[in-house]
Amino acid sequence: MDVDVYVQQPEGYEEGHTGTVARLLYALNGCKQAGRLWGNHCHGTLNAIGAVRSTADPTMYAWQHPVHGPIFILVHVDDMAVTAKTLAGVSVAKEVLLSAYERRDLGASKTFLGMRVDRDRAAGTLKFSYPGVTAALLEQFGMGTARPNKLPMAVTTKLMRTGEHLLEDSTRY
Repeated sequence: MDVDVYVQQPEGYEEGHTGTVARLLYALNGCKQAGRLWGNHCHGTLNAIGAVRSTADPTMYAWQHPVHGPIFILVHVDDMAVTAKTLAGVSVAKEVLLSAYERRDLGASKTFLGMRVDRDRAAGTLKFSYPGVTAALLEQFGMGTARPNKLPMAVTTKLMRTGEHLLEDSTRY
């Protein structure tokens, strides 16, 4: 903690006399300072290895590794996602991060921040989707039982507005 914070002793852990309080030495989850302190600490660790924070997204860091080239690290609270051109680059970044923190490697991402991650290594592609969000939106608008249907249409077809409102209330979109 970078400031003095005192808390009442939790039930079942009473030392001293009534009214004794405890001073926190470390930020606990739920403390106002915890997120900021973790962010500062994580930023310092990533800077120490040479990673640079993106100007477009402060949660993304780019690390130009001398052997494995660019490695990207995305940080969300205490979750991190690592990507690189090669699996060896990802492994190097994981080794550095796991040695800096008492964490565990959960392997290849199947989900991240509610997104489903589908990886096709042979094609070299990643596909992100929000199946839970999509299902919730369909339910919200009374289309929970709707099924997809292909609409054959020429590729060059241009859809045009006829002057009528397509949606009663388009502000929700």
